[in-house]
Amino acid sequence: MAHRLPNSSAVVLNTVHGLDSTVDYFFMQKFTNYFPTGHFHLLNSAHTEPLTDSFGCLSWLDQHEPSAVAYISLGTVVTIPPAELMSLANGLATSGVPFIWPLNEKAQSFLPPGFIDNVKETGKGKIVSWAPQNSVLRHRAVGLFVCHCGWNSVMESIAAGIPILCRPFLGDQLVNTRAILHIWKFGIGLDEVIFTEQGVVRALEMVLKGEEGRKMRDKVRELKDLVNVALTQQGSLRDNLKRLMKIVCGCEWNSDKMLS
Repeated sequence: MAHRLPNSSAVVLNTVHGLDSTVDYFFMQKFTNYFPTGHFHLLNSAHTEPLTDSFGCLSWLDQHEPSAVAYISLGTVVTIPPAELMSLANGLATSGVPFIWPLNEKAQSFLPPGFIDNVKETGKGKIVSWAPQNSVLRHRAVGLFVCHCGWNSVMESIAAGIPILCRPFLGDQLVNTRAILHIWKFGIGLDEVIFTEQGVVRALEMVLKGEEGRKMRDKVRELKDLVNVALTQQGSLRDNLKRLMKIVCGCEWNSDKMLS
């Protein structure tokens, strides 16, 4: 790929112009046709996500104060080690922070004894097999995304204006975590890198109840505004898509029709 890039008609990145000015500058200097065109699923995500909410996540969120709930989703490729899963569950229980946690049946079997029953009895949390992620993240009650930091999840969090508690596992998740913590500064890492009960409690308290959390929300909302501008009718995302498709198809392209 590195050898072929200099001869490419266009270079397309799955990001939004302005999100990382260093990357933008580098690619604009190297390539005439540089098109940041991601994540165009965000163009209509608020309108096109299925309304199915069979587990009642959104109605449950309606009962909570703004920015009070943690949403936990650690991806589908890597299975969290049982010991970490137990530590995360114990941290949630100790903190008392309300949470939504999509978790498959096999993973649920590794939770601490009595944890699920206690969650149901107290109403402090909601463990489901599936949740409408974009809608949940955009809900006013959600104040933290506990995440593996895959790129799509990072962009969804930015688009919703939600800080991230980072637990990367592999690949680009490690690089994305570094950007979140040290460049954009809208997230928090774990002191021990992995989930521990004390580490989870500390992170939840800091983001959802502390001054540091307020600063993170301010940072990510600045990025959210940048992404929202790119998604407008005259924004860079639509413009880049039109320019890219003109190269691919040799004609003007009606992005409004194609993306509606």
